[in-house]
Amino acid sequence: MNSLRGRMIFLLLTVLVIGGSIASAALYLRMSDELGFIFDSRLQAMGNSLVPQHLSRDVLSANLEDEDDILIQAWDKTGRLTFSSSRDDRAPMPKHPGLTTLYTSDGNWRSYARAVQGGYLQVAQDLSSREEMAAATSARLLLPLLALLPLLAALIAWTVSRQLSPLRSLVKQLKDIDGHTPTRIRLEDTPLELTPVVLALNEMLSRQAEASANQRAFLADAAHELRTPLSVVSLQAQYAQRAQNPDARQEALTSLGAGVDRATRLVQQLLDLARSDARTPTDQTHSEIDFKALVKTVIAELYPMALEKHMDMGLNEAPDCSVRGEYQGLHSLVVNVIDNAIRYTPPGGRVDISLHAVNAHVEFVVSDTGPGIDHELRPKVLKRFFRGDTNNTNGTGLGLAIASRVAESSGGFLTLEDGDNNRGLKVWVRLPSAAPSHRPGE
Repeated sequence: MNSLRGRMIFLLLTVLVIGGSIASAALYLRMSDELGFIFDSRLQAMGNSLVPQHLSRDVLSANLEDEDDILIQAWDKTGRLTFSSSRDDRAPMPKHPGLTTLYTSDGNWRSYARAVQGGYLQVAQDLSSREEMAAATSARLLLPLLALLPLLAALIAWTVSRQLSPLRSLVKQLKDIDGHTPTRIRLEDTPLELTPVVLALNEMLSRQAEASANQRAFLADAAHELRTPLSVVSLQAQYAQRAQNPDARQEALTSLGAGVDRATRLVQQLLDLARSDARTPTDQTHSEIDFKALVKTVIAELYPMALEKHMDMGLNEAPDCSVRGEYQGLHSLVVNVIDNAIRYTPPGGRVDISLHAVNAHVEFVVSDTGPGIDHELRPKVLKRFFRGDTNNTNGTGLGLAIASRVAESSGGFLTLEDGDNNRGLKVWVRLPSAAPSHRPGE
């Protein structure tokens, strides 16, 4: 199991063991140095206090009863051993007076020699006894620390669990979130390392709550908007059934067809809006699209509506331009902007459509001679289901909202301005160009 708590405890215990081992080695070396200094001082003191003429094995045996690791030897000027305090042990003859370490195949000795009558008076100690004493002393000092290891391990485990309690609190708060109401995770007592995580979660929860609220509002508004055209369709169907003469029936069927068309358009716009909500500027389905050809296609699709109202509608001379985006979304954008202009422009009016390539962008502009939109209402008409002209029952309040959403998801934006000569409305859409930008003169 990939446990953060287990990894932290393991790492801390590993550090503790490694640190303890290093401390033990340092303590042993330090103890060896300290004992070596003490033993060297003792060898010097003993060597300086001895008188060669008074050397006697029996006397030395009595004096060295507790010093069985000490060996005393005397050498004459010819290098012959003239005296040894031990019958079994032999240390090599020193080469010079003072302290030195002598190495032999049988063992190593620490020796202090004093020049006497052309020879040497030597006091030596087996180094193995020093090492044993240093190890024993170090062990006595380390045993209490080793005994504390289980207690330290338990203390580390408790401390880690205690320090991870903010994570458990965060998990509990996340479990208590229902996903519908705006909720924020409390920042009180949050460790500094967790603060960016909590802030990111709060931002995500805010977006989720906003999306959930928008979804609920969308469903409520859609149900409300669909209720009216469907009710009208139902009433017109009933009227057609009850009509007594062909003219009345034909009139009812015509009204029924108009109601069905309006309901169909509303449903299509609802689908377009749902699709646009799912799109993002980094959508991987974006591709290069011939935007001029797309605009011409939409004009051809909607031209019968303009012709029916005896309107003058056309595309100004435009350069070839391409954009990056999702074809269905951009088609919906162009349809809704031009359709909105046709619907709100009175018969005999004018709708001018133009395209411009500006640096790394493509500008799509639709200007009409309709009633326009008051400045204070323009931000509102870009929201869903808002209609500036409540007397126009053909509008759904979704066209400009869909276009604005698609423009944003394609990396561009949509703005509303006064039409030409301060008459009507001008919808101005700016989209990123798919072609590389060029500096003037290139």
